[in-house]
Amino acid sequence: MTSSPPTLYLLCHGATPALRAAAFAGAADVLEAPARRRVQALAPTLPRYRRTLVAPNAAAAETATLIGHGYAAPTPALAGYDAGSWAGLDAGQLAQTQGPAFSRWMQDPAVAPPGGESRLAFQSRIGGWLDGWNAPGSTLAIASPFVLRAALLHALAAPAASFFAVDILPLTLLKLTGAGRRSPSGWAVAALIPPPGLGALRTQARTPRAARPA
Repeated sequence: MTSSPPTLYLLCHGATPALRAAAFAGAADVLEAPARRRVQALAPTLPRYRRTLVAPNAAAAETATLIGHGYAAPTPALAGYDAGSWAGLDAGQLAQTQGPAFSRWMQDPAVAPPGGESRLAFQSRIGGWLDGWNAPGSTLAIASPFVLRAALLHALAAPAASFFAVDILPLTLLKLTGAGRRSPSGWAVAALIPPPGLGALRTQARTPRAARPA
């Protein structure tokens, strides 16, 4: 009897103050009060899955708890983007205080913030995790928008320069299925489902594309 191919549902955690401000989130960034209600309302609509993985940050853990999976252990490989000394700063602050360095970071995926990781390194980390994932059946993984972006680009074998061509709002759900040799990455994008109440969340995506670190 052959096992079913892996299916990954990657759920973006709920909205946080850093996401609303288009700032680099820290691991301790927690959900906003309205976001908690939206996560609870989302829980009954989620697809069925065998196991739950949670990124090692407060927003992902809180999202997991609100959908009834607070027992899930943190998965270090799903850690969000390491912005180093830029953590907690928004695009406007970085443009004012780190202008040339921030511009280089936006333009070159090989450039890293001070003490942080480059987008190339980050995408390689998430891609490596996907390459090694072969658990049968369905898995729900709760992580940051950066992680969903990197996973989507890896599945599509898209270039690193495409990173900012993808907008991931809180509670977006990305479904990936194991595709074997028919896909260069071994994964197929089965669905990219926007969050419920999309209109109410659009205010979090109004920052100009070139200035969205989160």
